[in-house]
Amino acid sequence: MVGDDPKFQTFDRVGQVMPLGATPHARAQAAQHYRARPRLRRIALLAALVPLSLALVQCGKAPNAEMLAANSQDSAASFDERFPALQFKDRFPSENESFVQRQFSDASRKRSAQANLAPYRVASLAPTVPFQLPPIREEQTTLVSLKSSAFPYLGNNPRTDEPFLNVSKGDRRGHRGLGGKVFWQDETYNDNRALMHVPENFDIRKPGVIIVFFHGNGATLERDVRDRQLVPQQISDSGVNAVLLAPQLAVDAADSSAGKFWQPGGLKRFVAESAEHLAGLYGNPGTARAFANMPVVIVGYSGGFMPAAWSLEVGGLGNRVRGVFGPASSSVPIRITQSGTMMN
Repeated sequence: MVGDDPKFQTFDRVGQVMPLGATPHARAQAAQHYRARPRLRRIALLAALVPLSLALVQCGKAPNAEMLAANSQDSAASFDERFPALQFKDRFPSENESFVQRQFSDASRKRSAQANLAPYRVASLAPTVPFQLPPIREEQTTLVSLKSSAFPYLGNNPRTDEPFLNVSKGDRRGHRGLGGKVFWQDETYNDNRALMHVPENFDIRKPGVIIVFFHGNGATLERDVRDRQLVPQQISDSGVNAVLLAPQLAVDAADSSAGKFWQPGGLKRFVAESAEHLAGLYGNPGTARAFANMPVVIVGYSGGFMPAAWSLEVGGLGNRVRGVFGPASSSVPIRITQSGTMMN
């Protein structure tokens, strides 16, 4: 239902919505603007289609004779000619093209090596031995002066409880033997050396023994024990894990006096003093304690039975003494078995 004063919008013939009270001039401008819009659309469409048409026309043309001739020549070439293999110079640079190698100093290498060190240590679960592995070495034989060796001796003879040096002549002092012969101290009882021998294959980590060898009458360490009887060589050749200690007794004399081995604890002091020297011969001073506590085998050769007997009686080693051998005939050399037993 339409009211008393209805207001309607009217459309002109070009379809532009105009207000009801628009002037004729405004209507004319709107119609002109509406007619110009289709013309702009056609211009934009032509601008897009013209380049596309030119491209299609160019693609539809047949190739000329020059292009056909060039293609025919290329098709006649072989694969190797069209794709040649790379030469050595194409793969690797020449001297002028190579990079200059940088030389690193030793200091830089050390720094880089230290930088690459792992910040941890690897622990071994295997049991460790108390001593280092012995270095590769040859057998060692030497003479060492010891304060605890048999002589010089200024004490009493325990058999008579009288001074051992019971004869004097001027400044010289000596000892009269059982047969009445006098042996002078400066000639017979003044050598405090001991012969020590460590075989090449001796191993401190294995069970071993110290062989204390008391030589017989009329003997010296160099001439008889070492060179004639070959006691160090016999120990090495036997293969037993043993070292040798041989004190010099009466020098080249028919006398069996024991000297300091008559005293209580004499053998114990002798072995203890020798331990440090044996460790030095072995090549590891840290093994001195092991030598000082090693079991002992006493050997009394011929006239050496007297110091051997006294050492067993008052030597002070107790159960460290694992064996005693002697006496043996001075004309028969001793022999060491594989089990470590010394026999004549």
